[in-house]
Amino acid sequence: MTSNVQSMSQNQKRRFVLNLIFCYFLFLLPCYADADAGNDTIIQGQPLRDGDYLDSANKIFRLQFFSPGNSKSRYVGIFYSVLQSENDKPVWVANRNTPTPNLFAMLMIDSSDGLLKISYRGGNAIVSNSAPSASNTSATILDNGNLVLRGLNGDGSINRTLWQSFDYPTDTLLPGMKLGINFRTGHKWSLSSWVSDDVPASGSFSLGTDPNNSGQLIMWWQGNVYWKSGVWEKRHLNTFALDSSINFGFISNENETYFTYPVNSSITLVIIDRSGMIKITQEDSETFDFYFCTLAGIRNAGCS
Repeated sequence: MTSNVQSMSQNQKRRFVLNLIFCYFLFLLPCYADADAGNDTIIQGQPLRDGDYLDSANKIFRLQFFSPGNSKSRYVGIFYSVLQSENDKPVWVANRNTPTPNLFAMLMIDSSDGLLKISYRGGNAIVSNSAPSASNTSATILDNGNLVLRGLNGDGSINRTLWQSFDYPTDTLLPGMKLGINFRTGHKWSLSSWVSDDVPASGSFSLGTDPNNSGQLIMWWQGNVYWKSGVWEKRHLNTFALDSSINFGFISNENETYFTYPVNSSITLVIIDRSGMIKITQEDSETFDFYFCTLAGIRNAGCS
């Protein structure tokens, strides 16, 4: 066999390798049981291929591959199922800074290390989490829009949560998500804008809480303080005090400090867009746009 391969021409060797690759994808990959479209969970070693999807238990959120705008790159995102259309943006993107270049991608919990990965033909796996490895894990999309990676007991019951997408928001804050800092771990919960409608990679604007624990939101532009909300006072941020329907919760203790809003809030989405605008959508689909500063030099209250 070795002498036969060595005697091949370059073209013959190239065809030989391509045939091996073709056979691999044709015969080996289907050995894994694919995820059933519409289920809310994949288990370790079970691929979710591009074109398939997971729906949360009550069909509120959907996890799927997508290409934003005019882009041909592929991403894994979470969408509101009830708002599905070609123009709707995802509320979370798993691989916003590391897209796959083709349609032959799959999302899978690696059978060897228990990590949730996106892999594709011709490229290395993209690790979507850094949780401790586990030998028996599952990934589930919940009705609150949270994708959770869980360790399982031998009987299939849930042992613990290893990782969750709520700890790594992109440009959208959902009910139950946090904007703040975990003092014990140093982890920060923050939003960052898209680069453009075609590129969901981390953009110039980010939104989080003051690291000095002053009890206010801060927006950064390219790492520099751009706007401050004013301190938390009488259950309101000064910026939003004129509209009593926009209520954030604020929690601060020795372990963590963060802003949030509950599932039963009138707010359904908080988005920071690529221009630095904060968009707040309420349950009646009314959207409030808060555009506090401009890069042209106009500065309102709170602008740096």
